[in-house]
Amino acid sequence: MRVLYRAISAEERGTRGTRKPTPKYQRPLPATPKARKVQAEALNEDLALALAARVEEEITFDWLKSHSPVEIPDNNRACGELLLNELYPTGSRILVFTAFASQGQYMYVVGDGAYKLGRKPGVAPVKAPRLPAGGDSGVWYLTAPITGKWEPNPGKRDAMGNLMPGRRHAACCTSFPYLVLESDVLTADVWLKILVQLADPIVAVYTSGGKSVHALVKVSAATPEEFNAIKAEYVLRLSSVGADAAAITPVRLSRLPGCMRHGASGENGTYFKYDKPRLQELLYLNPAAVPGVPILTMPARKTRKAGQ
Repeated sequence: MRVLYRAISAEERGTRGTRKPTPKYQRPLPATPKARKVQAEALNEDLALALAARVEEEITFDWLKSHSPVEIPDNNRACGELLLNELYPTGSRILVFTAFASQGQYMYVVGDGAYKLGRKPGVAPVKAPRLPAGGDSGVWYLTAPITGKWEPNPGKRDAMGNLMPGRRHAACCTSFPYLVLESDVLTADVWLKILVQLADPIVAVYTSGGKSVHALVKVSAATPEEFNAIKAEYVLRLSSVGADAAAITPVRLSRLPGCMRHGASGENGTYFKYDKPRLQELLYLNPAAVPGVPILTMPARKTRKAGQ
């Protein structure tokens, strides 16, 4: 034992009981919270209607606009860039789509403007005068800002098994700041009455150009794992009152306000064109939204101009 003890270096023995605590900045970061596996509940229509009935006044599009801290411009064409400029920091790169199942046709750089993108890697973006005015099935944006680079997509391989490049998957995203709440099972009037009661920081509300209304909620997640941990709570709380759990994903396309939707695809994939284009309408914009302040509690007041 004495030989063994002598073999232990004096340096090691000297640190026992006297070792200085590791500075906080050198300690390992806490593990990313793990998402709970939760099952979305089926719609409880009675519960959803009872919740909506707590709001006595009608929550119309005009009501929302009158309660929007940022004034919604009369020029609908300006609403897309307004939303992106208000919700993302300068320099953020946002993918914009006129074809849903694609890698994006435009990139909007906050503070710099729109760029038309090539369909394949290696094609340089070209400055565009502005974002698209509409699309066959509308216009979308990716709620997570991107690097703008093509990266191998772990979830997509070619016939030879090689990873295929993409610019809209999680590895291309720099953060996951927002979560989308939408409902395809409730009428817009019922869904809006539920949304305005939520104490979550809703930064924007806009229509799909179809039947649904989308709400954008600030979650400020740094990684997909952190986002999914947050998602679990929303699914547990809101799926039974109509929220679409499948729409709550870290990499999510949502409707870009101010753009026209010219038609839609049916369940069998058949496209049909509307008699007249429908507006994806911006209804509410509050980049400074904080938890604990439902839209319903915010009085109609003098709004501020964007950027003020």
